Amino acid sequence: STSPWTLGVQASSASFVNGSNTVPVGIVSVGNVAGQSVLVSKALSTSVQTITAASQPAAIGQTVGVQYSISGANAATLISKPSGTYTTTVTYILTAL
Repeated sequence: STSPWTLGVQASSASFVNGSNTVPVGIVSVGNVAGQSVLVSKALSTSVQTITAASQPAAIGQTVGVQYSISGANAATLISKPSGTYTTTVTYILTAL
């Protein structure tokens, strides 16, 4: 594209699901990284969260690093949850402006 752009992230549902057990997706933060530094971090949500933007056109083969994290306070909410695989769908949205 020859346009500026944004990259957003969005969860398909408000919770990670494992049978009848749920965990809110908002406990996970998603951010873009440059090297090892998180530049922008947003709580995962069913609304599109912009995690990076560029005022210049994207270069062919340009990469964007993404980091997922859970804070210590949010991790504490997982202690009472049964073990297992909790799932949701995470979609990345690249938009030319």
